[in-house]
Amino acid sequence: MKTVLIIEDDRLSMVLFKDLLQAHGCHTIQSIDGLNTVQLTKEHHPDLILLDIKLPEISGLEHIKSLKADNDLKHIPVIAVTAFAMKGDKEKIFQAGFDGYISKPVTVSYFLREVKRFLTLKPFRLTEALITGHSKIDAEHEQLTELLNDFIILLDADDDKQCAKKIEEITETVKIHFESEERIMEKFEYMNLEPHKKEHQRSLEKYEALVKESEQTGYGDNFTNELTAVLVNDMIRTDADFKAHFQDRKVKN
Repeated sequence: MKTVLIIEDDRLSMVLFKDLLQAHGCHTIQSIDGLNTVQLTKEHHPDLILLDIKLPEISGLEHIKSLKADNDLKHIPVIAVTAFAMKGDKEKIFQAGFDGYISKPVTVSYFLREVKRFLTLKPFRLTEALITGHSKIDAEHEQLTELLNDFIILLDADDDKQCAKKIEEITETVKIHFESEERIMEKFEYMNLEPHKKEHQRSLEKYEALVKESEQTGYGDNFTNELTAVLVNDMIRTDADFKAHFQDRKVKN
């Protein structure tokens, strides 16, 4: 049985989340103000935390800082629950350290899908390391992580036909992203553009070899880990220098 810590000051939302989770086999712990968030997390070691952004005493944005600063707790995925959906809010939520977010009023099917994604699968996450600060690059990273998570859900459902279609979509998106990112880097006079292009090419070759192998052998147990290594870890490594370059340029300007 998985344990979910719910921190939510709206009582109707709390009841809804608790009932949905318990009906799907989860054990829940609740807090209506979040004042004891870190204490509850250390005491119960939940598999997932649902954290409301707007709490009466301390903002959820402050709580996430405490959770992610603790080496014993930072690995626990935290989903932001928010009634705010203004432009740029999603990016701020991820930059703060959240692993996902759910908007209120919630859609039951989406709520359960997101919870399942973090409880039973190995989700791809738009971590702080993947956020460069450039809105278009970050939006494309976000699009890729969403496609990868869609693929994991299809893989978990054992739907090989739909998996193959999703892989085609991911392949096209990766190619477009690499080309788009290179144009942006050229515009910002990124000095390591040529080595970056070579890293893109290497990543694409590894990705295509992995996909080709899967067409012959199927999606093995290690497929998602290898996919993560190629598309996520490579993006983090190759974009790290540009992130520093872009942020330094913003400060100077």
